[in-house]
Amino acid sequence: MTTRTRLAAAALAVAVTVAAGCSATVDGRALSAHPPKAATVTVPSPAPAPRWVGLEGVPVTVQWDDYHEQFSATGPVPGIKITHALDAAGGDMCTLGPAVRSSDGRTGFLTAGHCKPVAGDPAQNVYRTPTGSVIVPLAPTAAVGAGVDAAVLWTETAADPRAASIAGLPVAGVMSEAEIRQGVPPGTPVCVDGAKSGVKCTRIISAEDMIEFPEITEHGDSGAPVFLIDAMHRATLIGLVKGGDDTTTTATYLAPVLARLDAAIVTATS
Repeated sequence: MTTRTRLAAAALAVAVTVAAGCSATVDGRALSAHPPKAATVTVPSPAPAPRWVGLEGVPVTVQWDDYHEQFSATGPVPGIKITHALDAAGGDMCTLGPAVRSSDGRTGFLTAGHCKPVAGDPAQNVYRTPTGSVIVPLAPTAAVGAGVDAAVLWTETAADPRAASIAGLPVAGVMSEAEIRQGVPPGTPVCVDGAKSGVKCTRIISAEDMIEFPEITEHGDSGAPVFLIDAMHRATLIGLVKGGDDTTTTATYLAPVLARLDAAIVTATS
């Protein structure tokens, strides 16, 4: 066999060996083929934990009076009923909303604007016993501004640390209108703490132009805090109950109310 023939045969052997994915030698030197490519396996990432949760497994604290309406033995806190007498036959009822602190240091509670007594009505009250025998008068309710269904009752009792919670859940903060529109899509769990209904949760219908969700409130829940619950069981406030019909509850955005008052929500850390 000539030298040229031997070299051609060696080259052919190397080509066959390399194609088979094995190593070969030529004149004592090792040649390595490209190793077979490993199969690519895609492992799906675990689904992120939901930012907002419903009421299941979340501990809440409410106190009911003899009329199955929320009261507080320790003094004013969000979610309890506020009343003022209309006449000798009875009174009118709404719900005490979140605690706020103004830029000049005053503290108070929000409620719905239509809950504000008209001229000549007595001041609103809360009760410290289930029978209503111990009455705690509140300061006169002040309107927040035209076109906004919200009012404020300035009172030092809003500075009590217990006022920085909703049904025992610490208040973490408040969402702006933009955050609500962008971060609270339909189907998001949303909750209220109404003096008549207690703590109930459902899912958002829409938060584009106003906050809307299925009807879970009753007469007397106006002014109640509307909030989201996170995985750490903290309440983030988004609105105040405005009203409802047989199918839908509507709520006022909370952030514009705070801007009108030049105030901030009292949180568990403030």
